[in-house]
Amino acid sequence: LGAGSNQQEARFNFSAVALGTATLRFAVTDNAGAADALESSLPVLSVQPAVFLATSVALRAVNGSGGGNASGDWQEGLELPDAMPGSGTLQLTAGVGYLPALTAAVSAVAQRSASMPVAFNLDAVTCLPLVTIAPALAAYSQPLSAEYRGNASVAMAMLVTLTDSGLGLLPGLPTNGWTPYRADVALNGQAAWLLRQYAYSDESEPALSAAWLNLVQTQMPIWLIAAA
Repeated sequence: LGAGSNQQEARFNFSAVALGTATLRFAVTDNAGAADALESSLPVLSVQPAVFLATSVALRAVNGSGGGNASGDWQEGLELPDAMPGSGTLQLTAGVGYLPALTAAVSAVAQRSASMPVAFNLDAVTCLPLVTIAPALAAYSQPLSAEYRGNASVAMAMLVTLTDSGLGLLPGLPTNGWTPYRADVALNGQAAWLLRQYAYSDESEPALSAAWLNLVQTQMPIWLIAAA
């Protein structure tokens, strides 16, 4: 502690009480009143890799109850692996119908389109999932974010541009000398099938509703002919 003092090594054992971040503080004093201290944060990690368990179940109301049987009760069991005490967490997601899965899928589609270069955003395979965002969320009375609205609007307009009067829906715009010479039957069939899954009309989204109606009335008949 004082000038000219020799360093002394002190060793001792200590244990963490939980996973996370542990803060260690060391303080020393001597008889002359000199003092010193050191504080440090250390990560406390598990001795094993993370293990994930999941289950899902669809419950249907019976006689006004909220469960899957007449009493409204549902039991679901998971056999947990051996793990360090205090290292586990439980996440429960509940929603109406398939809404949790739908919102997760919508988020994944939006992230995929955002991470791709602009040139690759102009293909039919990317546009088709984006156009279904609006009708899929509307089925659960879910509002559209500005990002989703913009993605759906651009995708609907792009599908019109990608539709050829003779070949139906093209995979992409003819570029770099590539020109399609025959219809993509699978793509046109998938596009027509997707549009047939929804009857989309949302008073709060008049522009998207009009664009969707245009796809159904004008573009889908061309796709059906190309897929035949």
